[in-house]
Amino acid sequence: MHSRELMQHPGPTVHDYVTRAGLHLAKMGRRKYGGDHSTFYESFFTEKHLHQAMYDLRHRLRREAVLTALADIFEKPGNPVVLDVGCGVGDIIRALPWRCYRLGMTYSEADLRLAQLGEKGDIHFVRAAAEALPFVTDSVDAIVCLEVIEHLPDDRSAIRELTRVLKPGGRLIISVPSHYYFADYFDLIGHYRHYSRGQLVQLLIEADLRVVKYIDPQSRINSLHYYPYVILEGLHQILNRCGVREDSMYVRSLVGSLYSQCATLLERMKTDRPQMVLASDERSTFLAAEKWT
Repeated sequence: MHSRELMQHPGPTVHDYVTRAGLHLAKMGRRKYGGDHSTFYESFFTEKHLHQAMYDLRHRLRREAVLTALADIFEKPGNPVVLDVGCGVGDIIRALPWRCYRLGMTYSEADLRLAQLGEKGDIHFVRAAAEALPFVTDSVDAIVCLEVIEHLPDDRSAIRELTRVLKPGGRLIISVPSHYYFADYFDLIGHYRHYSRGQLVQLLIEADLRVVKYIDPQSRINSLHYYPYVILEGLHQILNRCGVREDSMYVRSLVGSLYSQCATLLERMKTDRPQMVLASDERSTFLAAEKWT
């Protein structure tokens, strides 16, 4: 196993600790990572994540950002091929226009079953590893790869493989975590590393990809979101332990309603920072890149 890589950082902020607390709540009672991908990721997502993908503000903003970043791809003649690598429960691939040839790929058999529970339409789901994609070279118009390569021991091999299957001029939408790395992130969610903007950009350049746009991750909304999220998720966990069970806080009557109201208020704060600002921010690790022609 490769050693875990720590991102250089002056020290955790208050928000970093709140984020960490929310992660512990979300992963309560879950299997910890022991270095075995074949077992850990089979229990990474559960049915509650279907609710999260549908109702969580962060997921909604992320889908909107991806659709905007791929808008010109969707306008191309024919049926553009779009691949979501590490598609999770399939919410992003489902949000893409029906005229696209949509491919969802995940490593976990359990995730594959969850993704297939939703409306499939003409979506094709496959099980594979990011380092060995079962697709022809230069065959895909666009790839979505969100919060995936930090889980891989060899991120460079994965990026090279994404580049291989992209058509010349094809688009990659990628995001990786940039927050302060606590050691227990590895045990909780299997993160080998976090990235600065410069580290991610260099990784892409080495694989013959060029950055064409930085995508605003709405950091302010995501930061503020964690406070009501941690409180409401904590209340949800307490109610479950008291025997008043629900699959997720999002569908619990009062708790879900409070979350929905908070999300509505936070969404009104949405703004898009200029490209110049994003390009100079070391936490800008959500971006669009293209394969050199």
